[in-house]
Amino acid sequence: MTDLIQGLLAGGWPFVVGWVLPSGLFVSLFALLVFPSISYLSAASSITHLGEGTKLGLIVFLALALGVLLNALSVPLYRILEGYLGWPGFIKNRRITHYAKVQKTLQERMDDPNQTRLQRGFAAEKLALFPKDEGNIAPTRLGNAMRAIETFGSHTFKLDSQVLWSELRAVLPDTLNSDIDSAKAGIDVFIALIYLSLGFSAACLAVFLEAPQKIHMSHRSLLVAGGVSLLLVPIWYRQAVASTRSLRSAVHAMVMLGRGKLAKSLGLEVPATLEAERVMWSSMSRLSLMGYNDRTKQRWDAVRAQRPPQAPASGAGDGTKPMPPNQTPEEARGASSTEPGTAFENPSAVRPDAPGLV
Repeated sequence: MTDLIQGLLAGGWPFVVGWVLPSGLFVSLFALLVFPSISYLSAASSITHLGEGTKLGLIVFLALALGVLLNALSVPLYRILEGYLGWPGFIKNRRITHYAKVQKTLQERMDDPNQTRLQRGFAAEKLALFPKDEGNIAPTRLGNAMRAIETFGSHTFKLDSQVLWSELRAVLPDTLNSDIDSAKAGIDVFIALIYLSLGFSAACLAVFLEAPQKIHMSHRSLLVAGGVSLLLVPIWYRQAVASTRSLRSAVHAMVMLGRGKLAKSLGLEVPATLEAERVMWSSMSRLSLMGYNDRTKQRWDAVRAQRPPQAPASGAGDGTKPMPPNQTPEEARGASSTEPGTAFENPSAVRPDAPGLV
C-alpha cells in the first residue's frame, strides 16, 4: 500500500490538493452518511465485518483511485463547465451574446470619466475575467476567465502560450513553475468539489429512493445531506472563477519572463520593436501548431533571414577587436578606449514589415 501511495503521489502536492483531498472528503462522507443505509446489501455487509485498519485503508485507496480518475478526466470536466462540451448550440450562442454585452458594459464603465476611481477599479477587476477579443467570448464565466488567461500571450505578442506551453515551461525557473502548478491546483480543487458534490447528491437521492419501505427516520438525513451538497455547487463554481486570478498572474509572468529565454533557446533574439516581435512569435506558433509545410516554411525562413551575419574579425591576429557592422574605425577606437575588454554587440531584429502569419 505504501508503494502504491508513493507512486500515485509522484505528481506532487498540486495533484494531491487538487484532486485527492476533495475525493477523500466525499469518500469519507459517503462512508459515514450513505453506507449505513445500504448495509442490507450483501457486498456492503461483507465490508462491515472488516477491521478498522482495513476500512481506513480501503477509504484511502478509494480516495486515491477517485482522484486519479478525476485528474485523468480533467479536460472534459473543465470543458463542460467552460461551455465547450455538451451545450446545445442555441443556449451557447445566447450565453455568448449575453457575456459580450457584459464585457461591453464594463468597458464603458472603464472609459466613463464620471465614474470614480474605485468604480473604475471594480470594473477593471471584472473586465480582467474576459478575453480582450470579442471573438474569444465563451458561454460561461469560467470559460471567459480561462480564455482571458489562455489568450494573453497571443493577444499581446502573437505568442500562443497554449501551443508553446511545454516550451515555455521548460525555460522557466522552478519558482515560477511551482507558482503555476499551485495556482492551477487552486482551481482544480473547486472543479473536483463541483462534480463530487453532484455525485454525492445523486447517491443520497438514489439510496433514499431504493431503500426498503420501512426506512428509519434517521435515514432521511440523506435528503438533507444531498440537498446541502447540491446547494454548495454554485459556491464551488464562484470560487473556481475567483481562483483564476492567481493563475492569470502566473501565466502573465510566464509569457513576460519566459519569451526571451525561449527565443534564445530557439536560436533567435527578441526584436527591437513589438510589432516585429509579434511577427516572430506568430511564425513560431504557427510552425509549432501546423508543422512543416510550404506556408510555414516561407514565413519561418523570412523571420530567420532577418538575422544579420556576424561581423568578421578584421583585426584577428594583430591584437585588435572585431569591428561591428555600421561602425567606423574611429567609433570603434573610441569605444575601445572607454570600455577596454568589452565585446561589441549588434542586437538583431526582425523587420516590422517581415511577412507574418494571418
